[in-house]
Amino acid sequence: MKKILLVLPLLTISLMTPPAIANDADCAIWLCLPTGFPSGCGDAKSAFKKRIKHFKPPLPNIVSCLVKDSDIPPEIKAEYKPSDLSYEKGVSAKMPGGRFIDGTSCQYRKHNGDIVLWYPKGCIATYHWVQVYMDKQPYEKKYYYNY
Repeated sequence: MKKILLVLPLLTISLMTPPAIANDADCAIWLCLPTGFPSGCGDAKSAFKKRIKHFKPPLPNIVSCLVKDSDIPPEIKAEYKPSDLSYEKGVSAKMPGGRFIDGTSCQYRKHNGDIVLWYPKGCIATYHWVQVYMDKQPYEKKYYYNY
């Protein structure tokens, strides 16, 4: 019973903690990833790779990147409506010619040097992807990456 009483306050505090504020490079991922990290997005691409490497979600919580109400200029405050940004992630089997089959991973097994199982047939590797949505509509193309 004492253990439960000790854990309960800690659990309550952890649930009430607001999301950590993301840094500029992490927030820039939301802008740069849909366009494939063009020039000027080096910091965002590095932050993206760092997040993946440390098994974090590919994009930070959008709430941690939003503009504070006090930062909105008064002349546009009345009509200001932020876009609804979200993302979806998944896996794909990369096929020859650069084609991807979403929703499946590349699987093959060798026995004595021969491939005995290969699904989907001819796949090269398993890639991951992220699709960013703005107001529930796809924003640019899916971004495919390999660990």
